[in-house]
Amino acid sequence: MNDVVLVAARRSAIGQPKTGCWSNCRPDDLLTGILIGTLESLPGLNTKDIGRFFVGCALQEGEQGMNLARTCTIAAGLPKQVFSATINSLDCSSMSALEYAYLAIAAGGERIALAGGVESMSRIPIGGWNPSPSPRLMDVYPEAYIPAGIAAENLARRFGITREEQDAYARFSYLKADHAREEGFFDAEILPFSRICDTSNRDPIGRDDIIDHASPDDLEDFQPAFLAGGTVTRGNSAPYCDGAAVLILTEETYAREHDLPIVAKVKGFATAGAPAEYMGLSASESLAEVLVRHGVEISEAGPIELHETSAAQVLACLMELGLDPDDRRLNACGGGIALGNGLGSTGARLVVTLAHRLAREDAGRYGVAALPAIGGMGSAVLLEKP
Repeated sequence: MNDVVLVAARRSAIGQPKTGCWSNCRPDDLLTGILIGTLESLPGLNTKDIGRFFVGCALQEGEQGMNLARTCTIAAGLPKQVFSATINSLDCSSMSALEYAYLAIAAGGERIALAGGVESMSRIPIGGWNPSPSPRLMDVYPEAYIPAGIAAENLARRFGITREEQDAYARFSYLKADHAREEGFFDAEILPFSRICDTSNRDPIGRDDIIDHASPDDLEDFQPAFLAGGTVTRGNSAPYCDGAAVLILTEETYAREHDLPIVAKVKGFATAGAPAEYMGLSASESLAEVLVRHGVEISEAGPIELHETSAAQVLACLMELGLDPDDRRLNACGGGIALGNGLGSTGARLVVTLAHRLAREDAGRYGVAALPAIGGMGSAVLLEKP
């Protein structure tokens, strides 16, 4: 197996759906812009050596259809031989894309592979334009289609997580994201990009506007969003968002031969499953599994990026992992509650943040990221300092 390294990791600013910075931008244009910019940041990389481009996208229709990965490969001017595929494992889509890129290099098939993710919740509605659940599955296991909010309510009841605990955790997520923005921690990971589809405004966008969707001081004012008398609200759950991210992976010897900056070593991945009605637990299951596979104790891990679909989901995962919500390694720049859930783009966004945290923080040799997906799937990656 070849050693695989990450040589670039960039993302777009994250926008509120319908009214945010990317609401008037096609997702293929957004991903193409981030792809071009990320490649331009590596002048020592020969695009003729790129073998594959895998893209995660959960709602593959309309402007996100027709093999979005190939559309963006051609639009970015990459060589025609770059094989491109769009991956759908719902919220885990771009983490899956990253794993496929990793495997292509590790197995010796390629020396360079790209991974990315994109989702426009402004342009394509949740579930797509024509959702059609399987009638047979609805008869035998309707929980397979349970929404994340209901799954979060299930976890809150199962683990005895109160509304006050959820709001307290959510408040911390908002405050950490605000602090990260004020300290400029996002500057290295966000690639400012102009809306090429909006001729009236070509100013580069390099600041998340999703953080402004709620105030940490107003969380008690939110009403239950999914169940009457419930504890999960829009304030302590991740909002949907628009965004894209791109990661460039190479064989380690290639990176050294071409003087490419090694951001992190990619050690490996793990997937896991949980009952769909408790889908959030798949994140802690996959995180624990990737550590076990590589002989790393959770106490040895440095930065931890555990996606927040809701405070109830994260708190339940932390109980399973034996971690404290105040652990300084956890989501130090805020999580999904503050930064949003971009479905197919979320896994890549997590890894972008993790890679930059691993480079910036002196908190350990390893960093780990994990997230759950609707239906009870989970995926995790382990990175190592170069």
